[in-house]
Amino acid sequence: MLPGTRKSLVATGLDCVRRSARLAAAGFVRKDPTAVPPPSLEEPTRKRSYAQASKDKPKKAPRKKNDVRAANAADEPQKKKRKTKTQLSTSPIPLVPLTASKMDTDGVRRCWGDYSSSDPSMRLYHDLVWGRAETRGREVFKMLTMQIFQCGLSWKTVLKTEAALGTCFDDWSYASVARWSTAEIDRAASNPNIIKSRAKIKATVVNARAAVALDGAGGPSGFVRFVWDTLQMPDNERLLQGGTADGSYMRSHTGVQELRADGVHPTVRITAAVAVFKQRGFTFLGPATMLSFAQAIGACNHHKPDCHAFATCETAFRDRDLN
Repeated sequence: MLPGTRKSLVATGLDCVRRSARLAAAGFVRKDPTAVPPPSLEEPTRKRSYAQASKDKPKKAPRKKNDVRAANAADEPQKKKRKTKTQLSTSPIPLVPLTASKMDTDGVRRCWGDYSSSDPSMRLYHDLVWGRAETRGREVFKMLTMQIFQCGLSWKTVLKTEAALGTCFDDWSYASVARWSTAEIDRAASNPNIIKSRAKIKATVVNARAAVALDGAGGPSGFVRFVWDTLQMPDNERLLQGGTADGSYMRSHTGVQELRADGVHPTVRITAAVAVFKQRGFTFLGPATMLSFAQAIGACNHHKPDCHAFATCETAFRDRDLN
C-alpha cells in the first residue's frame, strides 16, 4: 500500500458517512437494492366475489320486536292506503218526504210521471206489469231475462225488443232454451231484431238450465217457489215504508246505501239473494239487476201509495198462488 493511502481511505469513508447523514436529515434515504418494493396504490386489485363481500360486510345488530313495530309505524304514512270493503253503517239515512204522484194526461196519477206519459208502451208496463205479483214460470223467466238484457241500457230500449226476444227465446220456454246448443246461440247472436249481446244470450241459456234443475228438484213450480222464497221480505222493506220516505234504490245506489237495508232500500237482502241465485247456477246478476227483477215480478211494491197501481199490486200480492 502506498504511503498515505490508509489516511485517504479513512477520510473518504468519513466523507461518505457525513454525506449520508446530511441526506437522511434532508429526507433522502438510499434505496436498498435487495428490498422488495411495497405494492403501488395504482396497482389494480383483485375483484372479490359476492360471497366474500357479504362476509366482509359488517353485520347489523338484531332489532327487537318493539323496534321493528316502531319503524313500521314510522313508515306507515308513506305507504299507499289499501282499499277496504265498505262496512255496514248503523247510522240512519235521512228520510226524504215522498213527492206526490203526477196527474197524467188521462187523468190518472202515476208515480213514474213524465217517464211513463211520454211513451204508451212505458205507460202500459207501469199500469199492468210492474209491481204485480207474477207466479207463472214463463213470465218469471221472461222478467229475469229482460232485466239482464237491460244491463247498461235504458228500460225503454229493452221494452221495444220484448216481442222479438220472446220469439227468439222460444216464447220464453226455459225448458226449450235449456236445450240450446252453440248453433242456437250463434243464430240468436246474429238476430238483428234483438240486443246482440252474446254474453247475455249465453247467460239466458245458463239461467234456463238452472231453472229446469230447480223444477226437477222441487216439482213443476220449483223455480217459481225458489224465486219467491229467496226474495221474501217484510213489508217495511217490500213497500216504500208507508209513504214516509222516497224509496227508489235506483236513484241512490252508491256508497254504503247499496249495502244497507234502511227500511226503504232492501239492499242487504237483495245482495244476499244474488249470492243464493248464483249458488243455484244463475249468472249475470248483481244487486241492481236483482232489485229490478224483484220489482218487476211484484216481490216488492215500489209504487207510491197515491199511485193508482199501488192498491192493485197489493191485492195481487196477497192473492198470489205459488202452487
